[in-house]
Amino acid sequence: MGRIPGHAKEKCIKLFERVLGARAHREHTFDFLRGDQTPKRPQGSRLPVDAYFAEYSLVLEYLGEQHFEDNPLMNRRPGRLEQRPRYVQRRLEVLPQHGIKVICVRYDEPMTEEHVRCKLKEAGIQVPGP
Repeated sequence: MGRIPGHAKEKCIKLFERVLGARAHREHTFDFLRGDQTPKRPQGSRLPVDAYFAEYSLVLEYLGEQHFEDNPLMNRRPGRLEQRPRYVQRRLEVLPQHGIKVICVRYDEPMTEEHVRCKLKEAGIQVPGP
């Protein structure tokens, strides 16, 4: 039985909220972070991030299974399979140019406070101990 889209991502965001003691802005967009240009959207659409912690200038991106395996539901729009890694890379390049740290969490990483604390420390974010 497959995972229900969104549940694991939400669990991950809530775990980071608990460790940081801060609320995340879900599906936050920045004017400077844009998707590919199209005839209908010559500037590109604003790309949402999974979670933005403004107090920490931190974006959390949860990389679900669809980032690593073909998923007919998630890839039903033509070109989406190729677009997804390009957009992840764009977030990793553009956000730090604006002083925003990015932490990516893969679906197969442990969802523990200890692991979250390690990810935060690697990103240069110090949080009080448990």
